[in-house]
Amino acid sequence: MISVNILTELPEGEWFCATCKKEGKDVYEDPNDSDKKNNDTCTICKEGKNLLNCESCINSYHAYCLNPPLEEVPAEGEWNCPKCILPDPGKKAEKIMSWRYIEIKYPDPISEDEKPKDGEEATEEQQDAQILKPPKQMPPRREKEFFIKWKFMSYWHCTWVSELMMDTYFPQLLRMYWRKFDPETPPEVDDGSNEDVQTGEIEGKEKEDDPHNLEEKFYRYGIKPEWMQVNRVLHHICYQKGQYDYLVKWKELMYDQATWERDDQEIPGYEEQIFKYWLHRERMTGESVPKAIVKKINAYAAEHGGQKYDEDDMKKKRKKAAEKATINVRILMF
Repeated sequence: MISVNILTELPEGEWFCATCKKEGKDVYEDPNDSDKKNNDTCTICKEGKNLLNCESCINSYHAYCLNPPLEEVPAEGEWNCPKCILPDPGKKAEKIMSWRYIEIKYPDPISEDEKPKDGEEATEEQQDAQILKPPKQMPPRREKEFFIKWKFMSYWHCTWVSELMMDTYFPQLLRMYWRKFDPETPPEVDDGSNEDVQTGEIEGKEKEDDPHNLEEKFYRYGIKPEWMQVNRVLHHICYQKGQYDYLVKWKELMYDQATWERDDQEIPGYEEQIFKYWLHRERMTGESVPKAIVKKINAYAAEHGGQKYDEDDMKKKRKKAAEKATINVRILMF
C-alpha cells in the first residue's frame, strides 16, 4: 500500500519523502563533498555500532547484514555498499511473473574468546571479529526476489533477481506490480505445492536446479508450457562459420513475441525445427543447406533414426525444379 501525505506548504531546505526517511534510503550526494555524513544505523537491521560506511552514498551496513556476509574487513575509505556497486543487468525487465521470500541466515555470533577481557585493549583480530560477527545470535531475515521475464527474450531465459536489483534499475515496474498484488503475501504456486509464508520455503524448490524439471523451474510460477514450445523457425543469422542464431515463433504467442535463440540452446524439439527450416528454405528458394547443418541432420538421423540428407539427390531435385520453372516461364511468354 502506498501512503501519500499532501503538503500544505512548501518545505524549506532539503526534503525527503516518507519512505526515504523511514528506510534510510540514499539521496544524491557528491562523493567529493567532505561534509557528507553516513547514516548512524544499519540499512538492514536498523541498529548501530561497528558500521561500514559507503563511500558513494550515505548508507551504512553491518558486515554480517550483507548478502553474502563479508569475510574480511575492507580497508578504510575503499568500501561501497551493494546498491552502489550493483552491476547493470544489461537488459530490460518486461514483466514480473511471480515473487517469493528467501531466508537469509546470519553468521554465528562472536564468541567469548574473540572478545577482549575487561581492562584489556582489543587486538586487531578481535576488532575484526567485532565488525564481521553479530554480538548475539540473530534470527534469519526474509528478503524478496522476483521472477523476471526479460524484454526480447523468451520465457526460457526468465530468472530470479533480488529486490535490490528491482529497486535500483526497475523501480517503476515494481511500483506498478505492487498496485495489483499484495506486497506481503507471495502468490500461490500453480502446482499446488505447500509454501511456508514465513520463510519462503516451497516444496520441491531444490529441484529448480534441474534443467529438465520445467514444472519446478517455470510452470509453477505462471508460465504456460506452450510458451516454451517451438512452433517454427522463421529466420536465421550467421555470425561466423557454422554458428547461427534463429528467430523462433513460440506456440500460443503472437509473432511479435518471436525471439532470437542461439543454435546450441537446449530446448525440446528445437533442433528438429531448425532442420525443417533449412529443408523448407532449400525447397522454396533453391538455396543449398550449409554443410555444417547437413552434418547435424545426418548425425541426428543416425542417432534417432530417420532419413539422412542426400546432397546428390537434392542437387537433382533442385535442377529439375529449375528446369520446370524455365519451361513454365516459356509457356507464359508464348
